Amino acid sequence: MAESTKHTPGPWAWDGGCLMSQQSYTAVVLWYTSDDDGVHCRPADRPLIAAAPELLAACKAALALLANLTSEEFARGGDRPARMALADAIARAEGGAS
Repeated sequence: MAESTKHTPGPWAWDGGCLMSQQSYTAVVLWYTSDDDGVHCRPADRPLIAAAPELLAACKAALALLANLTSEEFARGGDRPARMALADAIARAEGGAS
């Protein structure tokens, strides 16, 4: 059974002052820099906010994989897909390459 999400589907990416869902082309957040309007967000926080869907997906995938991983599978590197997904999501959240 497919899991449904309550949030706007990712991936998300910034387009100027608007965080957009690249899947549904809908606005997730509008970011304004004036003190009078909108959501206030430090520029350094933008990659972390945009990476939220990937971080959630990577955590869920890692949890599912690790829940049933045997010690023999671990010894053969069976945890590598989960580690790579987490590392990629963390890199994106920290403003690195996606």
